Amino acid sequence: RLATAMRELGEDIRDRDAMRLAMDSDAVDMQGRLGFSSFVAIMANYVEGRETEEDLQAAFRFLDKQGRGVISFHDIQRALGLMGVRMTERDVEDLVCGPGPTGSGAGPGGAGGGGGPRHGPNGEISFAQFVQL
Repeated sequence: RLATAMRELGEDIRDRDAMRLAMDSDAVDMQGRLGFSSFVAIMANYVEGRETEEDLQAAFRFLDKQGRGVISFHDIQRALGLMGVRMTERDVEDLVCGPGPTGSGAGPGGAGGGGGPRHGPNGEISFAQFVQL
């Protein structure tokens, strides 16, 4: 599944090479699943400085299946599901924004935490906000 997700992001990778990346990262849990933050770390190491505007746009387009120019927590949840990661939308919100004091996803600085929102008022994330994540 990692190879499939990486191919969707425009990477040309074989299944066995993706499996090796996952195993080398020690990020795979006992059920063989990989968390989103671990996926991001693997991708970051894999592209090693090759992250270009084009790469970020490809990743955003992968998440923005409807072509609306924004992605939602549900879009991220769907992508994680493709990688075998099952999370609620609240869990995804906490992942993106950091958990709030009551687990609301609001984080320490309000909606998005840490000094301002990291998503719009409807929980949607623009490309500019996505790049900052």
